[in-house]
Amino acid sequence: MGCSGSTSGGKLAADKDTTDTWRSDEVPPGKEQPVDNPDRAEPYGDDDLALGVAVNWKEIADEVLKKGELYEDDEFPAIENSLFFSDESADGIVWKRPKEISDSPSLLVDGISRDDVVQGILGDCWFLSSCASIAQHKRFMEKVVPTDQYLWSSGKYCGLFHFRFWRFGKWVDVIIDDRIPVRRDQVIFAKSSNSKEFWVSLLEKAYAKLHGSYEGLAGGQASDALIDMTGGLTERCDLKEPRAGLFRQLLRNFKYGSFLTCNKKGDWRAADEADEHGLVSGHAYTVTSVRRVQTRHGDYVNLLRVRNPWGNATEWNGNWSDESATWDLVSDEVKGQLELKDKDDGEF
Repeated sequence: MGCSGSTSGGKLAADKDTTDTWRSDEVPPGKEQPVDNPDRAEPYGDDDLALGVAVNWKEIADEVLKKGELYEDDEFPAIENSLFFSDESADGIVWKRPKEISDSPSLLVDGISRDDVVQGILGDCWFLSSCASIAQHKRFMEKVVPTDQYLWSSGKYCGLFHFRFWRFGKWVDVIIDDRIPVRRDQVIFAKSSNSKEFWVSLLEKAYAKLHGSYEGLAGGQASDALIDMTGGLTERCDLKEPRAGLFRQLLRNFKYGSFLTCNKKGDWRAADEADEHGLVSGHAYTVTSVRRVQTRHGDYVNLLRVRNPWGNATEWNGNWSDESATWDLVSDEVKGQLELKDKDDGEF
């Protein structure tokens, strides 16, 4: 497995080569470029590269309300090209708004939690495992999923929602309409474990808009998603050659609010079934807890609690799995502290 972690903030203050150090806003010595050469000018400004970014989402929403219509996003329309860029078939897929899927839709039901996130047919486990990680920290998730939406029960519902991502060094709003791809009345991409809750599906749609299509999210790095949703820095480590003191670092990082994900190396395009141990190659997971526990014999065991974004029975089945006899080595008090649950929810 490999793992990565992200803090909630921080910026690179300096760049360095083998001879000199300079500030990141300075041009390295000997690398100056003429400013009057039009061929070297940047063809686009940063804002021009941020697809789907809205300047003021409320102005757009209020204008839609005045017209008495439901918002339809011209930049990310409900068409096949917004789904796939390849020859993938869109047969049977239709776009429906949450109120056409549920009789009482809600953006959030009892707040945001890691258990909400359930992956669909799209290979975007890297994004969803990051969502589940950040969902454990309310104040960070509210940065990405603002609470000031025009919801169905607000009297201002107009079919428009906005989400925030860190792009080109600043937080930007991305607006979408709430039409979601479904097939046979079932949401086909990411969804919430509660059928009345839609923050997962709508957040995924906003992120797909930034990538040009839903298929644009197929395959990626959790570290990229963590940066886009925190504005922080990431670090990766390969467990084939673990560094000294790695578990102590994981303990410390988790304690102080870092977001952790891991993956089992392999081809993500073949990540559709588990091996004999219940793990899926080429698949990303969320690390939801890091603990060092004492057994009844007095020795200590290092444990990670991990969640599969599939949110089902596809879980690790070896030592320390939900039904493993190794749990007899610890007291009921420790089990309670670890919130041990024998559920087919993807967490082990």
